[in-house]
Amino acid sequence: MPSDPKAAPDLAPGARTLVDAVRLFYKESRHTEPCVHHWLAVVLERHGPMAESLVKGIDVSAMRRSLAEKLAQGETGAALSEESLLEAARQVSVSKGKALVAERDVTQAVLLAAGYSVEGDGSPVVVTPLASSTPASSSASSSSVQAPARLQASSAWAPRNSAPTPTLDQFGQDLTKMAANGQLAPFVGREEEITLALETLCRRTKRNPILVGPPGVGKTAIVEGIAQRIVAGAVPPLLRGMRLIALQPSSIVAGSSMVGELEKRMTALLAEARLDGILLFIDEVHAIIGAGGSAGRSDIASQLKPSLARGDFPCLAATTDEEFRRHIEADGALERRFQPVRVQELSPEATLLVLKALKESLEKLRNVTVPDSVLAWLVEFAGSNLKNRFFPDKAVDLLEQCVAHAVANSKAEADMEVARLVARRLAGLPVSPEERLGTLSKILTVRNLLLPDDLERLMARLQVTVRGLDLRPNRPNAVVLCAGEFAEAAPALGSAVAEGLFGSPERVVAVDFARFTHHTDITLLLGAPPAYVGYNEDLPVHGFLQMPWSVFLCENVDACHPSILRVLSEALGSGFFTDSTGRRIYLSDAVVICSAPGIEPSGGPSRAIGFGSAARVEEDVEGGMAKICEEALGFEFASNCDLVLFRPPAAADLDANLDTARRLLDELTLRYRTHGVDINWQEGVAAWLCGKAHGTMNAAAWERLIDRYVAPALVAHLPRPGEGHGVRLVVTVDAESLHVDKTAAEPAADDVEKNERRS
Repeated sequence: MPSDPKAAPDLAPGARTLVDAVRLFYKESRHTEPCVHHWLAVVLERHGPMAESLVKGIDVSAMRRSLAEKLAQGETGAALSEESLLEAARQVSVSKGKALVAERDVTQAVLLAAGYSVEGDGSPVVVTPLASSTPASSSASSSSVQAPARLQASSAWAPRNSAPTPTLDQFGQDLTKMAANGQLAPFVGREEEITLALETLCRRTKRNPILVGPPGVGKTAIVEGIAQRIVAGAVPPLLRGMRLIALQPSSIVAGSSMVGELEKRMTALLAEARLDGILLFIDEVHAIIGAGGSAGRSDIASQLKPSLARGDFPCLAATTDEEFRRHIEADGALERRFQPVRVQELSPEATLLVLKALKESLEKLRNVTVPDSVLAWLVEFAGSNLKNRFFPDKAVDLLEQCVAHAVANSKAEADMEVARLVARRLAGLPVSPEERLGTLSKILTVRNLLLPDDLERLMARLQVTVRGLDLRPNRPNAVVLCAGEFAEAAPALGSAVAEGLFGSPERVVAVDFARFTHHTDITLLLGAPPAYVGYNEDLPVHGFLQMPWSVFLCENVDACHPSILRVLSEALGSGFFTDSTGRRIYLSDAVVICSAPGIEPSGGPSRAIGFGSAARVEEDVEGGMAKICEEALGFEFASNCDLVLFRPPAAADLDANLDTARRLLDELTLRYRTHGVDINWQEGVAAWLCGKAHGTMNAAAWERLIDRYVAPALVAHLPRPGEGHGVRLVVTVDAESLHVDKTAAEPAADDVEKNERRS
């Protein structure tokens, strides 16, 4: 069997995807090689209508159920290697005069291998599997595939107990009935979790599996998959014909305010659940604790515990890791009633299969097609940019939003353009990397915040990381340390980076580490432990949960306690914090700017020293900044810094200073206009301000210059209440000082018209 079917140069993308799906399916089924039933099950699941068009009179739904039952019993059919199947599909393609093998050719080859006569599509093709790989359960000979008996439809599902269940019907939802009616979404994968859940349901006592995993990994979908298996008969005999009924604790409690009403409902519900053929499912099972009464005495949980312990009826449940720890584990008696089944996040490859299965139902429901290339891009985008959520939920959300966008805009296809627009809008991602980086470079240049070499190195780093092309994409996009004299410019640099790279100067999450002088102050950064004051409160770092594309401004990192600095160092290396609830807060899409004013250089060059390995020391600089930072902040912190800045840029030329002065004066004009003041700056004001500038002028220094010389002269002329249309200020300068002349502002045209009408 070839190690990679993608190596076949004449395989179309759709056919390649179909082969990948078969490979994943038989591996998840814990089989060592692909067999006829594996190929046939995947083909019917993905291309049922195509199979019906190739073989007249077949019942795809019945065949699916029969195949699922056979595979569950270990009947895989004859071994059918990828090499043999693809060669047969290639023969089909050549007979049609095509250069590429499409999924229709693969489907036809599978049907022929299964013994079906394909009408109107060429002569039958002989498919010879590997003789040595034929399983003992197969009836195939060692030389060729024996055509198996045509798959017969299994009897339609019907509950094995027809006794009425009015209470369950009122407060529950019959998932098996929905599955029989085709109302549930197609389900793929999760064979291990389903197998373990079904085994637990077959126990004599405590036959209550609880699915535990992060939100969005598909716990409820697994239960729906079990319902579909029950309907298909692909479950152990003990579970065949059962009704899987989903209960919501909130529905049971609703309207039970009268004393004894909840107990009455629960008594009737439990009596019906004890009937043969009933399987309960409680989603968000932690909600039963304290629902309808005091926890441990009169709530739903206390009334369920005896029946669950005796095994009066089987019960499925689901909850998240956090809720399981906080509620279920805290109640030891309730925890013992359940058998945890851990549900981990799906891999991107398995998620892609989920999207492909969902795509078909969405196309039928909304008449919107979605190319397979878009599905692959959505999975990649979700994995790279939605790190706070889990597969497959985050990818499914993107797919459904793309289809909804196409429907709302009367489009027949959700193409790549739609996918990019919807994904970035849904995730809150700014515009394209090229525009963002270009804007950032202009802002940093105009504001004269960095030396040319520093600006070049920072932009070179961001050119790689913003696109996710760095070797460690989990780390922040850049970590900049502003030490010594440059620490004062860190807030201005953070605001500029947020404005240029993320679209708004407000996208800054600032934390002053000078507050964290004791090791217990870690609670101010990551939250208090459970049962302590402040647990579960919002923290500044939680801003990254809703706004991951931001600047993380860590001020005065040299003044915090060493243990807290160590936590920050670990977060810069791993790319995430872990708060007191166990939730990860990712910094992967952020730019981290740290300030350390207490670190001073002991001589050396007038430019910054950037380093990627902490031990790098400039040999020609005594006490170079790299070594100083390593000694002051530790090896781990220094090793995670991409750029170290310790001297602000020198004064720029006259043209650059004039541009900066004019820009700040224009900003001041807009600010005063909101207070009814119109300012006219005469020629020479900007040049006069440049004369006041000296030495090293960064953005913060320019702002202080304006606040010192200009703002006090303007504030005295703010209009008082009742002064009419406001004032107009004319600002001039002479060699010594600034002069502000106040004149009456000209009334607006509409005000003049009103005055004329009055007169």
